[in-house]
Amino acid sequence: MLRSPCSVLAGLLLAAAATAVEVGEPLKFSKTHPDGTVYMQVRLLGALRLAKTEVDGYGLRQLSALAWDADAGVLYALSDDGYIAHLQPQFDNGMLAGIDFVAAWPLLEADGTPVQGERADSEGLAIENGRNGIAGDAVLLVSYEVHPRLLRYTPDGRQIEALALPAPLADMDAYADDNEGLEAVALHPRLGILVAPERRLRGDHSGTLPIFALDGRQWRYTPIDPDHSALVGMDVTPDGVLLVVERRYNSLFSPVIFSVRRLAPGDEPGTPPVADVARFDSTGDFRIDNFETIARHDGNRYFMVSDDNRSAIQRTVLIYFEILDDPAATAGEN
Repeated sequence: MLRSPCSVLAGLLLAAAATAVEVGEPLKFSKTHPDGTVYMQVRLLGALRLAKTEVDGYGLRQLSALAWDADAGVLYALSDDGYIAHLQPQFDNGMLAGIDFVAAWPLLEADGTPVQGERADSEGLAIENGRNGIAGDAVLLVSYEVHPRLLRYTPDGRQIEALALPAPLADMDAYADDNEGLEAVALHPRLGILVAPERRLRGDHSGTLPIFALDGRQWRYTPIDPDHSALVGMDVTPDGVLLVVERRYNSLFSPVIFSVRRLAPGDEPGTPPVADVARFDSTGDFRIDNFETIARHDGNRYFMVSDDNRSAIQRTVLIYFEILDDPAATAGEN
């Protein structure tokens, strides 16, 4: 039986007091675009390299998605290994200055046992009731890649219910590859829950990537490179514009590009125009890593985090930025 929201919140606050650990080391994300300056349509507001320090037996590894709980002041971080980390970012004059690792819980199956093996490949995260002014009633939406499914959880990892995916996303054979399955989830104020695979589905030669509502409606996203781009994260602006994180990777001999791009899906299916917000290119001076998500914090400010793939040479990097309403007005700040 699920505990009441108040008892869950009380437990989280006790855990925060007992185990919070500072894990953020300031990182210079760019030499030519220091914190506070504008690049394309974003103002850079700080970056941190996250330590591998463990809390509750879990380290900040393979982070694939984020969600902000404004009511509780918690940044939820989802790991590919099937657990949720609770983080509390610290700010100094609007800049990301540090972050505390508060607690972590495994995601549970319906029978109460932790998800394991390929079933633990959790990739997408969105939050319900995160901005309603009531602390303790947040619900997390988690999507899984290899065994595609979408579930609701409490913030401490207890499963509430499974949601039906639209056809053909429930069928792993419909995806291009086992590691290119269900990737991202977002909560849209008008369209409801949106989900998207990482790549085109098997047999799809359209050159676009599908984004589905749970009722089966489908919008087509036009990537930078139809053959080598992947949709790795989604979130929504306050006015209902969809933000997509796109990764373009071809080979070790080609630049890796991570782009934040926007589109405005209408009520009816279609292929809405896509516009760039920012492109981070490995041939430039940005300290990019394997960014896989975007999550709205406050107003037009957002977090992105990278998945270190459990690699000795990759890092878990958290960056913070503001998307500008009128980039032309601040063009001289570049």
